[in-house]
Amino acid sequence: LEYIKDELDRYPFIQFMSEITGRVAIDFASTFMKERNGKLIGRIAGNTPSEVIVIGSGDVAKAAIETAINVGAIVKVFDHSVSRLKELEKKFPIKIYTSLLYPSILEQEFPRADVVIGALHQNTIAKSVISEILIRSMKKEAIVIDLSIDQGQCFETSRLTSFKNPTFVSNGVTHFGVPNVPSIVPQTASNVLSNIFLQHFSNFQAYQSINHFLTNDIYFRNGLYLYNGILVNKSIGETFDLAYKDINLILAAF
Repeated sequence: LEYIKDELDRYPFIQFMSEITGRVAIDFASTFMKERNGKLIGRIAGNTPSEVIVIGSGDVAKAAIETAINVGAIVKVFDHSVSRLKELEKKFPIKIYTSLLYPSILEQEFPRADVVIGALHQNTIAKSVISEILIRSMKKEAIVIDLSIDQGQCFETSRLTSFKNPTFVSNGVTHFGVPNVPSIVPQTASNVLSNIFLQHFSNFQAYQSINHFLTNDIYFRNGLYLYNGILVNKSIGETFDLAYKDINLILAAF
């Protein structure tokens, strides 16, 4: 599913699931703040809005940033890439604070944060970028939400949790570490999945065979792992030292 592409050469399944994940994270943080602290994340006249720190700049981070802005939070974003931070500043009409992951700046900002969202992918970072020392500096009523928990944790103090027990406390700070966050909203996630498949299968009867379908639908076939018992996914082949073939060369015969 993650490898299926769209006509703009993007990965729609990942993009939509990332958007759901970012939105759910802020929704959970908002509920947590209300129930545990009796505090709104949003901006109310005469009250200082909550501060939300987002670590990362990908699709998950963008959705979290947008949702946090919409509820009126002060949003601060940290990432390794200056160019991606500049893109974020252009994307959002409301001013957001952005910075590289400088330790000295993180040390200043973490004690002020009410919510910290970890949304960095394992392939671009070390196993954890936020140290336990930074977590210790946070307010005791704060919450950290590790959205990278199933792809390499973002916080040194993170650990996997479940829907039955979604949070735990470490150094006085509440941690959320549930993997596969979109499953919290299964109807929405299922609708997204159906829309992606329907786009490809709606005209399936117009094709003469499965080979004809795969030959013409270059976006769907990008998600193939096996074809007639032949491994056609390069990354799996290289990771596990298995023989693989290029699906495009195989289908060229049809």
